[in-house]
Amino acid sequence: MFVRGNETDPIKMSKHLINDYEYFELNSELGDMAFCVVDGDISIEKEKQIFEADSIIKEIGKVIVSNPCIEVWFLCHFINSTRQYSSSNDVIKRLREFIEHVFA
Repeated sequence: MFVRGNETDPIKMSKHLINDYEYFELNSELGDMAFCVVDGDISIEKEKQIFEADSIIKEIGKVIVSNPCIEVWFLCHFINSTRQYSSSNDVIKRLREFIEHVFA
């Protein structure tokens, strides 16, 4: 299940997650869990938001951080690398090299 909305702020995302968790009558006592996947964006401010978001949803699940961005996981489908990226833009630039090659 995916939470509706186009939020990118971890706090707003976690609040939407809780609303949908309740709307669909999920129950942690029955083993239902919810996860909020967010980009870390290598940012101190974002780190604070992620920490708060994790505390907001702690009763129903966890925040999963992809740092610097979710596109790192897409890139792993093309290359096996331990490279660390300094920004989301670096990852996206590298990913585009493979996608353009695949769809060329």
